[in-house]
Amino acid sequence: MKILLIALIALTLVSCGGEEQKMAEKAAYNLDVNASTLKWKGSKDSSYFHIGSVKVSEGKIEMEGDKLVNGSFKIDMNSLATEDTTLPDDKKTMLTTHLKDTAFFFASKFPTVEVIVSGYNEGKLATTIKLLGKEIKQDLPVSLNVTDKGVEIKGKFNLDVTSLGMEGLKPSGQPGDKPINPNFEFDMNLLLKK
Repeated sequence: MKILLIALIALTLVSCGGEEQKMAEKAAYNLDVNASTLKWKGSKDSSYFHIGSVKVSEGKIEMEGDKLVNGSFKIDMNSLATEDTTLPDDKKTMLTTHLKDTAFFFASKFPTVEVIVSGYNEGKLATTIKLLGKEIKQDLPVSLNVTDKGVEIKGKFNLDVTSLGMEGLKPSGQPGDKPINPNFEFDMNLLLKK
């Protein structure tokens, strides 16, 4: 009987130790801003488009082992840049100014886009994107890898901004003029470190 009691106590202690080890696996990671990029592409059709980048200025996630628990990111809309190689610099500046203006991202009033992450499951990052005072909920198809460098989150995805009611996406009414596609394309490459 005493042997059985000792065995039960030992098993309980081992179990408690295991729980403590699980708790210790929780870790916070912060965005390496200089090693992270977010590229964009906006188009009317496959032959008419513009490309550029915007900076992810802040970010953090909480991991429990290899599982992402939650996180948040901030995107600096005033950092938005046009990077078309075929456009002269003055045209790039003109387009960038236009995108930051009231017809599109209204950066003077909404300088930051906030992205809340609630988990990662089956290759999808569950996000709530706060943009122009509204919210878009979308699961982003990205890869998440824990490496010796930190946590890498990478992926290409589309974001449909139809619900935001941007003036710049409405048809111009001019004959033959195609409206801008409300599905913006993104190429994201994020690195987060402890």
